[in-house]
Amino acid sequence: MSLHEGCDYDCEHLTLDLVPAFLRNDDLSDWILTLQTQDPNAYSHALERWRATASRAWLAVALIKAVKTSPNVTRLMRDARTVASDAPEFPTVAP
Repeated sequence: MSLHEGCDYDCEHLTLDLVPAFLRNDDLSDWILTLQTQDPNAYSHALERWRATASRAWLAVALIKAVKTSPNVTRLMRDARTVASDAPEFPTVAP
């Protein structure tokens, strides 16, 4: 890698708190970074964004990041059941 490639931090273990705020200023970039990270806090962030925006894209990420013991996962699954079968995100959120 050249000096212009790579990271100033551990790129293999990127957490949301390491991502500069300007990269998360718009919803799409925030969504992509939240989806890509392995940060355990990604679930709570996605859940918060789902509740704030009611965007089913955030619902999908929250479900992807959820584990059996995640807080409010039962309610999240109930929310997923309301997605119509012809919605673009249905294959991702279908129970």
